[in-house]
Parts: sequence; structure tokens; C-alpha cells
Amino acid sequence: GCDGVTLDAKVVTVRGEGSGILAEVSMPSTALFAFNSADLTAEGKQTIENYRETLMPNLAEAYAGIVIGNTDSTGDAKYNQGLSERRAKAVRDYLVNTGAPAEKLRVVGRGESEPIASNETKEGQAKNRRVEVIVIGEVRALDAMRFPSVTLFPRRSAELTPQGKQMLENQRNIARNQLARASYIEIIGHTDDVGDDAYNQDLSEQRALSVFNYLAETGMDVSTVTVLGMGEQMPIASNN
Repeated sequence: GCDGVTLDAKVVTVRGEGSGILAEVSMPSTALFAFNSADLTAEGKQTIENYRETLMPNLAEAYAGIVIGNTDSTGDAKYNQGLSERRAKAVRDYLVNTGAPAEKLRVVGRGESEPIASNETKEGQAKNRRVEVIVIGEVRALDAMRFPSVTLFPRRSAELTPQGKQMLENQRNIARNQLARASYIEIIGHTDDVGDDAYNQDLSEQRALSVFNYLAETGMDVSTVTVLGMGEQMPIASNN
């Protein structure tokens, strides 16, 4: 906790391993929603129920479930982005209201940016209008870049230093291709266990949000990005 002690600490890049994805389910939007709507229909709720046996046992034991909304390319790109987010959120909310653990579900909207078929045909457009749920088995299944907080922030602060911004920029350039390919990116803030639990939780959230805001302000596509604070809950070394 002493200022300036590890300002030259290196960023650690970790390649994902472990059980990886436990389940990947793709549900056509036409089976979930009315045209141009983000309200689940009765048929849509039944569609989710049909997949529940696949999703729920895995999700209960998994690190996270990612709900991703997608659209075809018909219409305005900005509108499609918003619609994809609203539809993903509707599926997430339904899962939570029917027993899924809220803390494990994340929402991402990809708009028209990730087609799985040609948008030149009606059949292709129908395939591209979908909501996907990906269940990630373990946190170690994810590729990771670990930034020591002291290289990014002053002590007990969530304001990025100029050196911290430069470090983020350097790492973003190094990992540009990897980040562009990612279906999902988490920015997670962590703390040690010194001090009050609630303070540490808030600090971790504020620091993660500062990184998100910096990346958004410098032009990164953040539609795949969610922000989490884990406080002192996930240590990678002894706090003694």
C-alpha cells in the first residue's frame, strides 16, 4: 500500500484454459419477440423454458452466463444496437425472475455486427436475428490481462494517472487483434482485504468503470464490454 513502490510492475497476460464454455444456446428472435419489440411473448418465454434444462444446471455452477443480442442489418445501425441490448436484457431478466442467479448473468448487445449468415436473403436475416446465451465454466477459461492497480491509479483513488492511461494504450495496441475478435470482454476491478468490505467493493467498481470510460473515450468499440467490481472476493495471492 505504499505509494510508488511498484510503479514499474508488469502487465501479466494469461491465456485461458480449463473447462471453458459449458453451454452455448442460440435462440431465434422470431421465437422470442414480436416484430420490432423487446417484450418477450408467451411463446418466447416457452422457448426459453425449452432450453432451461441445458442452461440452468450449468449456470448454477459456472463462473458467468453471457446473454448476447443480435440483429440483421435492416434499418439504422444505432437502432439495431439498442434493440439488441434491450432484447438481451429481456432474456436476462426473465431468467433471473425464474430462478437464475442474477450476479452471474451479463448482457451484451452486438446489433448487426456479428452476422452468422448473409443479410442479402430473408432466410439469412432470420438467422442473424437471435439471442445467444454462453455459459462460461470457470474464470480461468478466459484470456486475461492483469494490470496491478498501482500502475494505473494513485492509492485509494479511481482516477487514472497519465502513466496508467499510457499503459492501457500500449496494451490495447499489443492486443488489438485479440480484442477485436472477442465476443465478450469483462473489465474487473479487485482490491486486497485491507479496510472495510463495502469501501473495497466500491473502489473496485469505480476503478473498473474508469478503465471502461477511458477505452470508450479513446475510440474502442465497447459494445462487447461489461464492468464488474469484485472487491476483495477473488484474491490471486495471500493477503498476509
